[in-house]
Amino acid sequence: VRAPAVAGALAAERARLILAQPDRANDALTVLRGVPVAALPPDGLALLADLAEHLEVYDEALPALEELAARLRDAGQGDAEATRDLEARAAALAERLRPATVDELEAALGADPTNGAAAEGLAIAYAQIEDSAERATALSGLLKRALCLSPDRRKAIYAVLGETAESSGDLEGAEEMLRTGFDEL
Repeated sequence: VRAPAVAGALAAERARLILAQPDRANDALTVLRGVPVAALPPDGLALLADLAEHLEVYDEALPALEELAARLRDAGQGDAEATRDLEARAAALAERLRPATVDELEAALGADPTNGAAAEGLAIAYAQIEDSAERATALSGLLKRALCLSPDRRKAIYAVLGETAESSGDLEGAEEMLRTGFDEL
């Protein structure tokens, strides 16, 4: 029972020692990743949350914040304000991790046609549309509006458009889509 707690305490101490050296935040985070969140002491949890937030690895910061808040709440330690602050911080991270909706991605791409994250997110969402004609229309429109789709994503979209054309009997259209996809690369 004590072995995980000892491992957690040692990892936290080792991470602090690593942080004493310049530009070693990633290395310190790697040390903390090697221990389950439940095994870290409170100062180790705080360090993990801070490092992960600083390095924008929010999906690793969130469990540390939630664990720390739960421990404070369960033990009745600290004041309620500290627990609320941790919970608010965790809620803000959870919101950052929430996938953007198609409407949010459309708004972002409309505001900035070079927004690669919005374009890629829309490509993923549109590729999941079940109706092949609707999927082809959405992806075709995206190709025209999104100036920053990666070459691999553009190739995949042209392949989907070619498959859709072929399945509807438009062999010339299918060939054109596939050729266009390969020519762009």
